[in-house]
Amino acid sequence: MKSWLPTTLRGVCMGIADIIPGVSGGTLALILGIYQRFVGAVSAIGPAMLLAALKGSFWSRLKEGFSSPEVLGESEEDKYVAHTLFLMFLGAGIGTALLIGARVLPTLLNLYPAPMKGFFFGLVLASVVIPFRQMNERGVKQAIAFLLVLIGTWTIMGMPIAQSGKARGELMVSLNELSQEDTRLSATGVVFM
Repeated sequence: MKSWLPTTLRGVCMGIADIIPGVSGGTLALILGIYQRFVGAVSAIGPAMLLAALKGSFWSRLKEGFSSPEVLGESEEDKYVAHTLFLMFLGAGIGTALLIGARVLPTLLNLYPAPMKGFFFGLVLASVVIPFRQMNERGVKQAIAFLLVLIGTWTIMGMPIAQSGKARGELMVSLNELSQEDTRLSATGVVFM
């Protein structure tokens, strides 16, 4: 199982990327070098894999591959087992990150908007490096396209978030004592949750 820990950690990174606005898990899979394997594993899901999963040998090989993936060979069944294990551990990481990140990220966005925007912009910028390295042709057209995308991303990231300044919702007030006088509520010191 220790052999699958790096895959789970990559899944955590992909899950965090799925929560972040403007960054996708697929982009991070590309950065982490598992994009081709991820696409291959997802593409393998189909009737042939389901038929292989109905055999008892599939499950015994799955158990063996769980503890040590190097025992899996090049047979068709072993490829399906490897794809299944890869997606299981990657999915565990993604799920964990989504559960934890969905609670933490909104707080970070509210408390530290500028650093978080910088972090997101850095992730987007870093995700450009890998495809740039894989390009067969690099010239003036590609440089201009890169600069336009960079300027567009910078502009969008710098736009203010629309806020109306007027709260909407329901407010319930309970008073300890009834009073004949008008009661006024002061906005100072009031916290809404």
